[in-house]
Amino acid sequence: MTDIRRKLNHFEKKVFKALQTAGLKPYISVVAISGSLYIKFNNPALRSLRVGNHDGRGKYKYKWNLRDDWKIISTEIDKYPRFYYPSQDYEEMIEDMKRFINV
Repeated sequence: MTDIRRKLNHFEKKVFKALQTAGLKPYISVVAISGSLYIKFNNPALRSLRVGNHDGRGKYKYKWNLRDDWKIISTEIDKYPRFYYPSQDYEEMIEDMKRFINV
């Protein structure tokens, strides 16, 4: 069930549409009042994407992170790799997601 607490902004709509067009089969999990958007995918290997403008809660580990406040593409290895992209690099992130699952 989707938890919607606000409307999607123009950028979030654009990213969601681009994910759909790329064939990644996204669905919206949560649209938070904090300004974050949480997207999951039908393919469990992709796990989840957080679109936000601030640090998320430390206990949650999103595989893909698209951030307004991020400057460079980076990877963090915890138990699993987590990928961070500046918002303007969302198309590159989508290409990396496709390569990740060999679409």
